[in-house]
Amino acid sequence: MLCSEKRPDIVLWGANGSAHSLIDVITSDPTMPNVCPRGAVQTGTAAEVAALSKERAWTAQAEAQGETFYPLAIEAGGTLNARFHEFLQLLAVASSPSPAERAAFMAFALQRVRAVSLKGTCAIILARPVSRTAPGGVHRRGALPLTQPKPRPRVAAFVSPPPRPQPRAAWAGAFPDAPPPWAPLAVPAPVGPPTHRAPQMPGLSRNGAPLPSPTPHVNTSERPPQPPFR
Repeated sequence: MLCSEKRPDIVLWGANGSAHSLIDVITSDPTMPNVCPRGAVQTGTAAEVAALSKERAWTAQAEAQGETFYPLAIEAGGTLNARFHEFLQLLAVASSPSPAERAAFMAFALQRVRAVSLKGTCAIILARPVSRTAPGGVHRRGALPLTQPKPRPRVAAFVSPPPRPQPRAAWAGAFPDAPPPWAPLAVPAPVGPPTHRAPQMPGLSRNGAPLPSPTPHVNTSERPPQPPFR
């Protein structure tokens, strides 16, 4: 940039050979103390904070030269800021007039950008020595013994209180032997069906044996009336 030691990462030239857009890329860490509390609530906070610092340093001078400045911020996990999506959308519109091809370009560009960011993050992690005694190693405190968790407070078994006696009704004095209203009702015992007796045939006993035939009683003292003699 004119009268400045700043050098953008990418410069887009216009059709007339003049610079059209200035682009500067920055990677942010969402675990930094100044952004971690807000980043835990809203995704992309670290990227927006990093992009804001770039805009404060570049936007005024870029606009004075008649150019557009795009701060492209990406978090270590792959989240992009809003201006990054706006810049990719500008490239998608310039690539093709077809909406389907623009959507395919956006998907491919986002995958490539996030893949490059993850590869760089993995390279940094693998470059760090894992031994605590090696130069530049991370010194960690030794493993501490795990304490037993506190026992849960014991609660006494719940016992339902007995029912409170209800006040006697006005008619209770007339029936002193009547049970209280909360007493269970006495259910009468079930009565079984009557026993079925098989019909008895005449001349037979109940076990099927024949009965002795009754002897007809004849009164010999009485004579039947005689017809009159002629």
